[in-house]
Amino acid sequence: MNQSFNVGLSFYLIVGVAGVVALALGVLLYFLLSGRPKKENPEGGLEENLAEYPPPPVVPGTRKLTVKSLPTRLRLVVIAPVGKTQAPNANQAEALLDRVLHGLGDVAKADKPRIVVWPAQLSNVGFAPTFFRLVQRPEPEHEASRWVLVAGPATAAGQKILLGLALWADEATDLGHIKLEPHEWNEVLDLE
Repeated sequence: MNQSFNVGLSFYLIVGVAGVVALALGVLLYFLLSGRPKKENPEGGLEENLAEYPPPPVVPGTRKLTVKSLPTRLRLVVIAPVGKTQAPNANQAEALLDRVLHGLGDVAKADKPRIVVWPAQLSNVGFAPTFFRLVQRPEPEHEASRWVLVAGPATAAGQKILLGLALWADEATDLGHIKLEPHEWNEVLDLE
């Protein structure tokens, strides 16, 4: 009888230890999986769907914006500070645009684009690809579209900014995405 008592006690002891180990592992897994802080998406809320944009005002301004000689209207302006510099205010957008290309602020007043200020970007080089990815045209990338996206670093009266523009062309074009360097804004964009 003593031997059967020891076998029964050993069995219950093994089952009890296994239960405690399983419970401890379950609690540990729960805290590891649910207690982990969720990573915040730094690009969350920055997406723009150009298919949802209204057409430009019927009456254009006195100045006409062209990109590579193609007449366009300004529909979206995205401005972001470089590195850890202070973010520009959306109310300063027209003045900043004028400093990038004289008269571009007047075009913005007439065309009434959506103006968005993005948070500081860590990479000047990565801004244009990020802009092209987050600002979605209704047509596939390699298909003709009336939307032309222009982006890159720019200099506004000595202040470095990152600038992205969504332009609505008078006709469908294959221009698509144009990545610019600071010295190229005056070469690719023109005002008539």
